[in-house]
Amino acid sequence: RRRYANLELLSGHVGVDLIVFTGDYITAAGDEEVGVEVMGQLCAALRPRLGLFGVFGNHDTYELRQMLEGLPVRWLSNESHVFNGLPLQITGLEDDCLVKPDSVASLFDRSFDGRDSRDAAGSGDLPLRLLLCHSPHMIPVAADLGVHLMFSGHTHGGQIRFPPNRALVNSTDLPLD
Repeated sequence: RRRYANLELLSGHVGVDLIVFTGDYITAAGDEEVGVEVMGQLCAALRPRLGLFGVFGNHDTYELRQMLEGLPVRWLSNESHVFNGLPLQITGLEDDCLVKPDSVASLFDRSFDGRDSRDAAGSGDLPLRLLLCHSPHMIPVAADLGVHLMFSGHTHGGQIRFPPNRALVNSTDLPLD
């Protein structure tokens, strides 16, 4: 095992409000101990004001999920978190390729500041809706649901573009360009 010395540089950083994790903390079964070690060091070094939130990816084994439960990460599994006093809602989808859009929509029907979010449409204080979803293929559904910003993983470097603005791989069924 190698040391992750660069994480020490992050520990002195201030002003971070929110950190999100979008899955694939390991590459294959058998890497769980290393994955937990790295995630533990990240969590120890990073202290965001509003907390750490995450979802799991398709490479994350049941054993890894159990081992990561002790970290100060709020794991969102088909649920939403509304921040007290802030117009901010963060939702995490578990195993998103199996979730049907009606199930996803129900996550956003939850009350915000004591009111149904659908009834407060004209009030101007609806929450900013963030979505954590491991696979980016849910972006059309997220847009239909009024998600303002979606964070996803799964692309294994597919977010890197080369001229003329093409990804070499993106690990999804979304177009490369």
